[in-house]
Amino acid sequence: MLTVCTVQKVLAFSVGGKLASLEEFRVQRQELMTETAKLEATLQEQERIHQQQIYDLEKKQIVDTDRYRAICIDTAK
Repeated sequence: MLTVCTVQKVLAFSVGGKLASLEEFRVQRQELMTETAKLEATLQEQERIHQQQIYDLEKKQIVDTDRYRAICIDTAK
């Protein structure tokens, strides 16, 4: 037969295990949140770089097209 003291020890052990599991979950969650924030920052930086590359290529195309037109006009004269 279990005594009150034994039951209390079993409950304390069970609660202690659950608290340890919750603490481990909290730590893992925080690590995942930190990693997610880093990945989001990296993604935003990559998107910014990509948009800048697109802008630069479009600008170059416009400049090259204007230069080609000027050459064609000068040649036609």
